[in-house]
Amino acid sequence: MDLFLRADLYSLLRKLYSHRRVMKTMRTLKSLEASRRYSAFDASTAWCVKVLEDAGFSDVRRIAHKADGKTAAYDFIMPQAWDLLGRSTLSIVSPEEALIADTDVSAIHVSEYAAPTPAGGVTAELVDYACLDPENPDCRGKFVFYRGYLPVQHPFYHSLAAAGCAGIVFSAFETAAHEPDVPTWTNGHGRFGWYHLKEDPTVPVFSVSPKVGIHLCQLLSHGKVIVHGEMNTKLYDGDIYTVTATIPGRSREEFALLGHLYEPFHSDDCQGFAVCVEVAAMLKKLIDT
Repeated sequence: MDLFLRADLYSLLRKLYSHRRVMKTMRTLKSLEASRRYSAFDASTAWCVKVLEDAGFSDVRRIAHKADGKTAAYDFIMPQAWDLLGRSTLSIVSPEEALIADTDVSAIHVSEYAAPTPAGGVTAELVDYACLDPENPDCRGKFVFYRGYLPVQHPFYHSLAAAGCAGIVFSAFETAAHEPDVPTWTNGHGRFGWYHLKEDPTVPVFSVSPKVGIHLCQLLSHGKVIVHGEMNTKLYDGDIYTVTATIPGRSREEFALLGHLYEPFHSDDCQGFAVCVEVAAMLKKLIDT
């Protein structure tokens, strides 16, 4: 019988669907990838393989791709592997003293693929990007403050890194109305996309909340601001993985469910994997019925 002609299909789907199972899958994957280390992705994707196998999928595979900034996988060059190794902080040193970014409070205070500072960190002047010449930014040895989300597919990051800036500090003022105290995550640092290429220069990147960003603007409008940043990260040649599985059918046509991994939130995109697994498992049970 054609499944889509069954009058009781909706009721059957409701019985098969488990919100508890979806939430458990989502939360487990989030916990496995919470460190944001590429070195943790081996374990997280191995767990994804087991989840798919336990759900009864066929041809479950984990495909390794080189994460080296020069090797392409599908339509992207994979950036180098990246690990957040330990506590990373940014502090105002002058004209006042204040801790304004701390990964012990939120790992989102550092951007994905942020380069490390020398041991012990860097103390330098903070300058406003709005006061720099975008074509020839005078920022060597200085931290640069940017108001807003970091631009994607824009020479902004590359021009500052190539000019020898000590690092970038950004604040997404777009979220000030509803999340004034929350830093914003980003991984968009490429000249051609969100990803670095192997030869691209990299710098430390800190994210501060809109409230802190507004305060930095006020300080900068009154004179020189000195900050101290310490970034404990690592960029290296590693691996990244795609996990695939199949529910065999009777035709050559294929229907794909896709969800990406490795993002640092429940909704983006641990939820995607959890829902894909649940929907596909429900479909398999209907086929087997």
